Amino acid sequence: MKCNNCGQEFGPGLTCQHCGIDRVAGLADFSDGSIPKGGSNSPNTSYSSSVSGQILCWNCGEIIPSNSKFCPFCGKEVAHKCPNCGHNFPAQFAHCPECGTNYEQFFKKAEEERIKREERRPKILSLTYQKWENSTDRGFKIVWNCKNTSRCKILLKKRSSNNWWLFSSFDKLPNSGSVIIDSDKIYNLLGFFTREADVDVELTAYSDTEDWDQEQIKVHVYWPAFGALSIS
Repeated sequence: MKCNNCGQEFGPGLTCQHCGIDRVAGLADFSDGSIPKGGSNSPNTSYSSSVSGQILCWNCGEIIPSNSKFCPFCGKEVAHKCPNCGHNFPAQFAHCPECGTNYEQFFKKAEEERIKREERRPKILSLTYQKWENSTDRGFKIVWNCKNTSRCKILLKKRSSNNWWLFSSFDKLPNSGSVIIDSDKIYNLLGFFTREADVDVELTAYSDTEDWDQEQIKVHVYWPAFGALSIS
């Protein structure tokens, strides 16, 4: 390709091999006929150019718009925004020239911290239900297993109601365990004695050590009279 400035073959580099003008000024098509002069100017070997609105891709050397985030020729990222100070700098630089932050290491460290924090998040590992009865009573047993929790809480409500019921002994439960929902608790919940249980159960896991959103799960338990326990 011919250089706009000197008319000689430009060559493969970022500057003309004859006059030293940069690749944008030397090869771009200027409709107004205004061509920046080279020769005495210092060669531009960075990602910027002496021509406003156009730059050179640091990877492939092609002429691209100055607002490009990625090179349309080779696909490489053109510039980074420093995650520490917000300064924009060429993507071929490992460190921000303003504050010295290593771009890749910053995000790698942030991801490692996110993973470590996620490992401390309160989690409900399992919540199961079993039919329970003895010689004089019947009901169902709630069995749960959590981790990283300061306490757990279980609420119950009858299926047709919007009001949740908290038994005082179900407010500060350990990481794992089980509780029996016997006929007395079903009576307190439903307001009458019944051989049938049709209730919603809600388990909430809390952590008081960090500012976590609480983990929560809700399950519907239906146990018809003299039938099998149905869980959904």
